[in-house]
Amino acid sequence: MTTPETTQETSQETTGHGDISVGVTTVGTSGDATASATRITPGNALRPEDIALEVRRGTAKPTDDVAELALRLGDDALILAQRLGHWISRAPELEEDIALGNIALDQLGHARSFLTYAGGATGKSEDDLAYFRRENEFRSVELFEQPNGDFAVTIARQFVVSYYQYELYRRLTSSTDATLAGIAAKAVKEVDYHRDHSAQWVLRLALGTDESRQRMIHGFKVIWPYVDELFRDDELTGRLSESGAAVQPPASGPISTASPARSWPRLNSRCRRFSLHLAADAVACTPNTWLHPRRNAGACPRVPWSELVTMAEMYVSHPTARQEHAATTTPEQKAWDLAATVCDPEIPVLTIADLGILRDVKLFDDGGMVPAVQVTITPTYSGCPAMDAIRDDLKTVFAKEGYPNVHVELVLSPAWTTDWMSEAGKAKLKEYGIAPPSGRSAAGGHSGPVRLSLAVKCPQCSSLNTKELTRFGSTSCKALYVCQDCKEPFDYFKVL
Repeated sequence: MTTPETTQETSQETTGHGDISVGVTTVGTSGDATASATRITPGNALRPEDIALEVRRGTAKPTDDVAELALRLGDDALILAQRLGHWISRAPELEEDIALGNIALDQLGHARSFLTYAGGATGKSEDDLAYFRRENEFRSVELFEQPNGDFAVTIARQFVVSYYQYELYRRLTSSTDATLAGIAAKAVKEVDYHRDHSAQWVLRLALGTDESRQRMIHGFKVIWPYVDELFRDDELTGRLSESGAAVQPPASGPISTASPARSWPRLNSRCRRFSLHLAADAVACTPNTWLHPRRNAGACPRVPWSELVTMAEMYVSHPTARQEHAATTTPEQKAWDLAATVCDPEIPVLTIADLGILRDVKLFDDGGMVPAVQVTITPTYSGCPAMDAIRDDLKTVFAKEGYPNVHVELVLSPAWTTDWMSEAGKAKLKEYGIAPPSGRSAAGGHSGPVRLSLAVKCPQCSSLNTKELTRFGSTSCKALYVCQDCKEPFDYFKVL
């Protein structure tokens, strides 16, 4: 006997990706039981602003379990948005540049909604959860964290993620938690288009040239070991599934009708249409050291984010290191270390100390209970719009540590050069996918042989066979290059 769930899924397959009203249940003014996710009604498609207002009013407060689930889903979307955003100005064509940027914005919107709701349990805002947690406090799964790789790897990851999110959100629209259902009602129609976008690219690459097909196959081989983690259950999903608030992806045994894993045969079917064959036991290659799908499970082989944190971050993260450092450094050095935690808003992988734009930090007595702080910074170029954001961030960082009186001075002389950038900062740029400046600045006052222009090395494959596409990239201090060997576009931080 065919269940209503099966009938519904079959209907979707025949109608394509256009049916965005599936599973969004409410009673409209006309008495219909199924409402489109585009209809903004109570209990239906909620925006982050709606959720924040309900949280402030006390009309929407999640239980601890629901808040933890919302945090998990929010972190997944937040990390994926950051990964996809990296393709802006680097995609193989302008239309795709815009498309991936829009998908990243959709994911960021989902993250805002889930994190706003999760914060309702502890009185924290979406910004508190997004910006003021340590690495081990994030709950994202490994698949969403995977580096972009080349374009085919990104498409393979997005293909799997979109199918997973669609099935998950579609079922969450029936959640007994009205706010979760409302967030899912808005998200499901957006990831529906994400499915279609990624499927079209898989088709195009898999059935294109020999090279594009091999890259697409390689993309799936790279991401497939991380798929199994999406469907591992735990006590939290078990409790929420029993209450009807969430979907439980069972790790073994018969697959329930509520599980997102039911979508996998359809994903495999679509891959077969593209002449791609995903082995039924492919997920078995997931390392058995992953005892639990989420970051709080203990020691797991994660993406090495720690390579991107500064020593100043270590002082904040580890109390013992902070105490030892405090006992051996002067107040001025402590103030410098604090200022050095501020990141550049245009290239957030770098701190202002990495860039070399942090020039001086002084403490002085202005008659208050605590010393005032004088921070001197130099812009990378005149009129750099990031300076205002850096000034505000410096004041915020010091205010949180009990320094209310902070003066930030902008100096233009001597002019900043890329010679001031630290070696650690250059290494972070390469890891981030931006080629660091090669050679010394002509403005650095160096004597000796005439400086020659050096070839720019591709940060992806390290090839020197690269070509400049445009002198100015996403910011004035970067140029846009393409690698002639791996065909990947990338930003180059120009020698200034």
